[in-house]
Amino acid sequence: MVKNQQLATKSFRPSPINYQAMNYFSGVISQLVWQLPVSLTMLAQNVTDPDVIGQMQRGWNNFVTTGQIWALLIGLVIGYILKGLTSYG
Repeated sequence: MVKNQQLATKSFRPSPINYQAMNYFSGVISQLVWQLPVSLTMLAQNVTDPDVIGQMQRGWNNFVTTGQIWALLIGLVIGYILKGLTSYG
């Protein structure tokens, strides 16, 4: 019984090499995050225009009015034709 317990506890212990490497990398990562400037951490929290649907509508309208939609459609057609010409079988 004691031998089985020793085997069970021994198999779940991490090896010292992996544990040391994990401590090293977690220490390095925490130091890098700790040294970030405050302006960089606040960058993701600045929201100037929260109207996401309106931004998508304006982007789509710009995509259509500038003619990029035609370039997309022509590219899809040419790509489909080239795929058909180059595929075997």
